Amino acid sequence: MFNQFIEDVLPQVVLLSLPKDYYSSLVRNAKKYSLDFDDAYQTRIALSQEIAIATMDKDFLKVKNDISVQFI
Repeated sequence: MFNQFIEDVLPQVVLLSLPKDYYSSLVRNAKKYSLDFDDAYQTRIALSQEIAIATMDKDFLKVKNDISVQFI
């Protein structure tokens, strides 16, 4: 079952990372939206890549006016 999962899911996964010069904006985003590091990181990636965040984390209610957030 695990192998089937890997075969089905991994081809659909794209890993994104934040360029080093964007890290200074993490502190600003964390303060602006009152987010912890990982939420600020995801928010910054969403902003830089112009993508939506799909989440169950209610902390992203704080950023929904600036990025697209899909609550699942």
